[in-house]
Amino acid sequence: MITRPKPEKIARILLSGLLIVGIASCDRKVSQCNQLANVINQSKSFKAEFEGEIQSAMAQASSAQNLEDLQTFAGDYTAAVEKVVGEINGMSETLSDLTIADEQLDDYRDSYVTVITDSKNALTEASDAMQLIATVESEDEFRTVFDTFQTQANSAFNDLQSLSATESTLITQINDYCGAQPE
Repeated sequence: MITRPKPEKIARILLSGLLIVGIASCDRKVSQCNQLANVINQSKSFKAEFEGEIQSAMAQASSAQNLEDLQTFAGDYTAAVEKVVGEINGMSETLSDLTIADEQLDDYRDSYVTVITDSKNALTEASDAMQLIATVESEDEFRTVFDTFQTQANSAFNDLQSLSATESTLITQINDYCGAQPE
């Protein structure tokens, strides 16, 4: 004859099972949070390098004496953008390849990919504007393309500022969800 376990014992077994499932679920979330954070944190180094290159190029532009100096600045700027766009492409691919089962983290990851892709597009727009300067053949031509350059560059800059704020908010949301402390 099979005896039926007491209700207290059943409750303890169920509670233990739920606790084990809960712990496993938390470990999975922590692991996925860490994977996402590791990829996002990789951007810090290439962003810092890019900002350094841009500051150097801007200093060069502010001391420009002639069209050739401006063209050199524009060429340096477009080279820096090309490099960071490559980094962003790699980061987007790495993020997209992450297996994230947690639905909220998956949404955050997708949102982050969108933000960095939009940032890449804005940087490309800024680079296209700089290319106008890099390829002019005379000061007269420079004067004719300057308004187009300025409009494109300002639009790209405004987009980048907005995307930077969106990225910051998204990182805060990810940190809050993952229980991470800001650095």
